[in-house]
Amino acid sequence: MKRIFIFCLLLLVCYAVYPAELKVAVVDMRKVFQDYAKTKVVEKKLQEQMDTFRDYSKKLAAQIQVLKKEFETVRDQSQNNFALTPAEQQNKKMKAREIYERLAIKDAELKNYAKSRQEQIRASYEKMRNEILGEIRVVVSAQAQLQGIDLVLDHSGSTSNEISAVVYFKPSLDITKSVLDDLNRAYKTKK
Repeated sequence: MKRIFIFCLLLLVCYAVYPAELKVAVVDMRKVFQDYAKTKVVEKKLQEQMDTFRDYSKKLAAQIQVLKKEFETVRDQSQNNFALTPAEQQNKKMKAREIYERLAIKDAELKNYAKSRQEQIRASYEKMRNEILGEIRVVVSAQAQLQGIDLVLDHSGSTSNEISAVVYFKPSLDITKSVLDDLNRAYKTKK
């Protein structure tokens, strides 16, 4: 009985706060994000960074392969060459150890470089994404205020069941195109 009373009270409060009809719009945030001109420019910059990272990683990997081959050659010469004197064999073993140490250093350098660059690119992407989403939210809010919209829903998202969170809406409620047009127009004027 108490629950029914509280529920009825909440309904009365809601009707008192929103006596007029609630005006709702929808926006496809995924489409806005992907088709925003700034997103494409920033993604291109990130791709260039990733390409530079990949090129340097390949260069380090090639150096590691050269050192591995050199190590294996010198190691094999020190172990299986009976024509060498014990002193020469010892020199070859020392040289193999030095090469192995350089190899370990290069390998660690590659791993550290890969880890730091991946973290850097991820952080850059997150920063860019949050900045762009902030810009999109500002434009969505501005349009909602101008059009007297009370609630804007993202119809691109899915629930945990992989079902669209917005099942149906009239196409006239979709403000995606106008948001995207405003964003791209503002971005072009900033350039």
